[in-house]
Amino acid sequence: MRSIITSAQIEVVCRLAGSADGSADAQAISSDIQGDPTSFSVAITEYVVMPDGRRILVADDRGFFSRVVETTVEVPFSNHTQAALPYRIAKDEFDESVMLAIGPDDDGYDEPYDLDALQSALSQYGVYYTRKQLRELPVNIVYDESISRLIEG
Repeated sequence: MRSIITSAQIEVVCRLAGSADGSADAQAISSDIQGDPTSFSVAITEYVVMPDGRRILVADDRGFFSRVVETTVEVPFSNHTQAALPYRIAKDEFDESVMLAIGPDDDGYDEPYDLDALQSALSQYGVYYTRKQLRELPVNIVYDESISRLIEG
């Protein structure tokens, strides 16, 4: 069931590169992390969801590479530990990486996300928000199933 949108919001859809849609994003994974079970590549698609439910594409060329820390569990009635599979990443760490990825490319630009890209995408559909209004839009980070399994609960 989809919730009713009462005001505009930024929706950031995250998926493991090469998953969910069968895209060729997996080819973007650098050779030094291919085959490493602790490494992953995240592809990000950013939308503005309008109050009427329309989704306006802002960017679909963002993402990041990261590594997860191996977690361990105590084996009951044993003197040793073993790796707990699958590997996990803290939700706060993941969300911080997402916000850095959707942020502006210019280091001197002190905004949470690329306001120019938002304004440009919206204006193509005749939707105009001030920079102040855009700064106030809530951000909803959406994870695909494979990322949900990576994130600690």
